[in-house]
Amino acid sequence: MLYFTADEHYNHNNIIEYQNRPFTSVEDMNNQLILNHNNIVDVNDMVYHIGDFAVKGLPFSHERILSLLNGRHFLIRGNHDRSGKKTYLNAGFIGITKQTYVAGFRLQHKPDYMSNDWHLSGHGHNTYTIRNHAINVGVDVNDFKPLSLTQIKEIVNIMEEKTNYENA
Repeated sequence: MLYFTADEHYNHNNIIEYQNRPFTSVEDMNNQLILNHNNIVDVNDMVYHIGDFAVKGLPFSHERILSLLNGRHFLIRGNHDRSGKKTYLNAGFIGITKQTYVAGFRLQHKPDYMSNDWHLSGHGHNTYTIRNHAINVGVDVNDFKPLSLTQIKEIVNIMEEKTNYENA
């Protein structure tokens, strides 16, 4: 199964206040994100992290976080993913890039609101869920959980049916 998520911001203490996340500490946030992830993702699943995976440092290193998460992991670099490519590969990501295509969807951290192709992004945290053809897979608007490819396709089908109805 394929899963998509963004804007986890592991280790980022200030994100709790900035985004009004319901956690008492960065350790609480890290642990809940890991628990939510592992309740959905199996060890053989593929997970695309679409930017802003973690702030480097304590309490958990990138390697430690990835070792606790089920699945195989690919990073689409976001504006907070500032370490070198080798750092992420050594941490356990199987690949890293700024943008790629998976299952017919463009994956990139910052949404492209002018685009007419469906794409998965993050960056806006809780400022949008779906805008034009950008689907926010960030944890802040998805109950702090990854979304499956099946869920993404259901969203697209609903939006396209709505558009077809409105244009009829």
